[in-house]
Amino acid sequence: MAASNSCNDTDLGERVRASKDVAQILLEAFGTRFELWTYDDTWHRDTSNQEPSSVTEQSATSDERGYPEVAVLLEAKFVPNAPVVLPVLENENVVIFPVECRSGTQRAAVGFVPGKDAAHIERHARSVDLSIDRSVQLDEQRKQLDAYVEEVTTSLEELTWLRSLIEQIEYCDVSNTVESVAEGVLQPLRDLIRAESLALIPDNVAQRGNAGVGFALDRRCWSGPQKIATDAIRLLIERYGERGQTQPFINNQTAEIEAVVEGVSNFILLRVAKNDFEFGWLLALNRIEDDIVRDADLGYLPPQISEFEFGTVEATLVQAAAVMLATHARNVELFQDHADLVIGVIRSMVDALDAKDPYTCGHSDRVALMSRRIASQMDVDEQICEQLYMSGLLHDIGKIGVRDDVLGKPGKLTDEEFDQIKRHPVIGHDILKHLHQLSYALPGVLHHHESFDGTGYPHGLVGEEIPLFGRIIAVADAFDAMTSDRPYRSGMSFEKAEQIIKEGAGTQWDPQIVAAFLEASEELQAICTMFCGSAPAVDASPLRDAMSML
Repeated sequence: MAASNSCNDTDLGERVRASKDVAQILLEAFGTRFELWTYDDTWHRDTSNQEPSSVTEQSATSDERGYPEVAVLLEAKFVPNAPVVLPVLENENVVIFPVECRSGTQRAAVGFVPGKDAAHIERHARSVDLSIDRSVQLDEQRKQLDAYVEEVTTSLEELTWLRSLIEQIEYCDVSNTVESVAEGVLQPLRDLIRAESLALIPDNVAQRGNAGVGFALDRRCWSGPQKIATDAIRLLIERYGERGQTQPFINNQTAEIEAVVEGVSNFILLRVAKNDFEFGWLLALNRIEDDIVRDADLGYLPPQISEFEFGTVEATLVQAAAVMLATHARNVELFQDHADLVIGVIRSMVDALDAKDPYTCGHSDRVALMSRRIASQMDVDEQICEQLYMSGLLHDIGKIGVRDDVLGKPGKLTDEEFDQIKRHPVIGHDILKHLHQLSYALPGVLHHHESFDGTGYPHGLVGEEIPLFGRIIAVADAFDAMTSDRPYRSGMSFEKAEQIIKEGAGTQWDPQIVAAFLEASEELQAICTMFCGSAPAVDASPLRDAMSML
């Protein structure tokens, strides 16, 4: 067959052989070295891939024998689809193997194989040829399998991340800020979509930029190196934000982007919003190349342009994260609105109580602050301390149900009047028991007048039968009452009040709580100097923290 015959791609299929590998296989199969020949207008020896043979005893090469020119044989006898065996002497045969046929280039391996039986050598050659074909097919299948494994691995990573996102939604607590939730979402998402950086930009940052005092981008809202400044982010949002309002906007036009912001080759931009509620933006910057090794000798193709670009898969994952973050942000806002409403009700009740008894104005605020400080001194959990603060604020709310003339009486109370006063813990409990959000406050409200020795009211509980909130509020309440002016007496000194509480440890008050009280006495005295006008307003955060534990 003439060398000018073109390669038959249908017959060859995927049979594209690496010259070095085939030459080594033939050397091992026939015990003689095969030379590589290439057809470029004419056949000529190809020395670029020749290597010294590992076989010590070899047949001579074509240049060392007096056989006809190999180029002439190849021109006349080369077949691109199968090996050819030609007897040239009584004990010698020329074996021609097609090696490679790609883009019109023909290559062959030529060897001089000793032996009298050319038919036997031809059968052996066909067997070797079949083995090479199968090896090539296995190699191609291996590459396809590697590609499939890569695809499946990526899909599993996506599914795993989506599952973790669902779990985040399930366990999202409204006490957690959007920024803290984003911290757990952005890093795995950035790895999954192979973005150099990923950021959640709240509107107060996106709209004000670096010029907005106090509107720095929270570190928890940024995953990866912060490649561009906040003002540059604002420029991207101003330029492209309209196209990312309802669905992810992908821009892989590097030259266009760099004309707006340096250091950004491509990005995904999406609005983080839910219905009419808008929180901010999700921005993925600079797609990075896959880490898979790409080796031409192993047959891997060079990376495609699309592998350096963001696509629909990445956009879909970013959109899933945006929906989750927007939902949580909306829930936090609704919870804060609800908490603010409850706080307003509490403040109104406390103000109503102060209006009934001007002499005790600010008492509830001070007891709340002192109770929290005592609990903190005892290393009580911070959230429990905040619940205790709200309990202290509400501890005397039942006095709303006591007659004004009894509550403000300047002289000594009669037994009947004192019985009315003693009812205020139960009245307060009855007022609050229907408010599920404040259920944690009920033990402190009901039991802050119990005594450690069992002589208190309303239930005469003893020792640790008295709830912790009741025992702590009892100490704070007594100290503020003793040091405050009342209609029937002036307040006593801090030193005398502290001495009374110290002497009452183990009888009226819990000794451990008295010890914590004395350790924090300087701060508690400072709290007691607060008047009604300077009493702090109720902060929303303690109630939100307290409510989040329900």
